[in-house]
Amino acid sequence: MTEQDPAASAFYEGIRVISDAFRPVLEAKEGSGGRKVIGTALVVGEANTRFVVTANHVVSGPKAKFIGVTGQDTVSWPRRYSILEAKQQGLPDADVAWVTATVSDNDTVFRAHLPMALARAAIPDAEGPVYVAVGFPGSKSKLWHGEGRLAAKLMSAVVQKAPRESWEQLALDERVQIAMTYSQDARTSLDGAPVVGSHPRGMSGGALMALMRAGDNISVAIPFLIGILTQYHDDIDTLVATRVSHLWDATPAFGRADGLYRQAEQPVT
Repeated sequence: MTEQDPAASAFYEGIRVISDAFRPVLEAKEGSGGRKVIGTALVVGEANTRFVVTANHVVSGPKAKFIGVTGQDTVSWPRRYSILEAKQQGLPDADVAWVTATVSDNDTVFRAHLPMALARAAIPDAEGPVYVAVGFPGSKSKLWHGEGRLAAKLMSAVVQKAPRESWEQLALDERVQIAMTYSQDARTSLDGAPVVGSHPRGMSGGALMALMRAGDNISVAIPFLIGILTQYHDDIDTLVATRVSHLWDATPAFGRADGLYRQAEQPVT
């Protein structure tokens, strides 16, 4: 795909319009007062309610964690937050964490968000490159926080459903997880330019989106959230996401009695 291609232009524009809903997750660096970008969070909401969602392994542990705020500094990730707990043995660790907040009309911290209508839709799995992973990359693109200023650049990667052998090799549960393959050429910034020297490890907690056309309009692609990125397997170029439906099933406002997971509180470590 190139930016001159109408389909490619729609692809990048569809992600750009929701880019402010993504926030870098930072960790305090011992002994220096600095903070390092270690992952990604996504803000989802409706009305005045916000869910700040990421991967649990990104925010767990004893070191202080922070969420980047668009155009500002950072806010602290709380010591207590919600996670998904399996209701039965044999289910994989969902590795999803979130906090819920109520914002005022003039709130600037979490005002930008992905509308809930784009996060709770039932999107069937499909073959082919109709998905995109979005987050803050690792490696050379990791940036340090300092001097009251935060800068980080989102990366997107066009992905497609992984072959059956990858699912079996990684021992994934299709009810809970989605495996996607990608290539180096598919890693781009949101203007379509290749991102050099980066890998998806820092994208943990970011989003797996499905891009759906608006009817027959090739110039409009609507991004729907279908998963939260939780694993990166360099040896087979595969990303794994937890299906976001389990989060909503476990959330009291939306929950289903027959869901596989329940909402639990992360113990303070």
